[in-house]
Amino acid sequence: MSNKERIKRLDEKVQLFRIKRQCGYIVGILILMLVFMAATIWINYQMMSQILWQQEDGLNQMMEIRNSVDSIVEDVGKPVITSAGEFEITHYCTCSICCGDYADGITATGTVATPGRTVAADPTILPYGTILLINEKEYVVEDCGGAIKGNRIDILVESHEAAKKAGRYRAEVSIKKEHQLLTTADVQ
Repeated sequence: MSNKERIKRLDEKVQLFRIKRQCGYIVGILILMLVFMAATIWINYQMMSQILWQQEDGLNQMMEIRNSVDSIVEDVGKPVITSAGEFEITHYCTCSICCGDYADGITATGTVATPGRTVAADPTILPYGTILLINEKEYVVEDCGGAIKGNRIDILVESHEAAKKAGRYRAEVSIKKEHQLLTTADVQ
């Protein structure tokens, strides 16, 4: 083999070595790029998982707050019923026997006396407008009377006969809602 051929062969080997080395660099760079991409994807995945977890936690907290607010609103809508104690219960109608000079069917608060709704009570004990529960029936304190003092309530009924028939008894009275109404005397 001549020197020229050896040199040519040697040049080919060197050329081949250079190509292999360049391919190695390219493969190495590609591997580094893949590792970098995989690390970036992993980091992004972890960050997104953390964000989603925080959002889910935030949503859970918001739902807890909403449920708390809903229960508070629900409780606000419910009347608070408190005991007023035991009262003597009597009955009256709008006739002149029961109401005397005030037998016009207008209550002390200026409302129309309504059987099944209107009761007379001592306004210093139960203010006008107070909603009462007596024997599971709802009444409104809209009237008073000369004989209605202290723990006594007079329930308005349809007729004098109904008032006599209903009689007099003692009963537990509950306050469903306390409210102060102005009377016609308060307005003047």
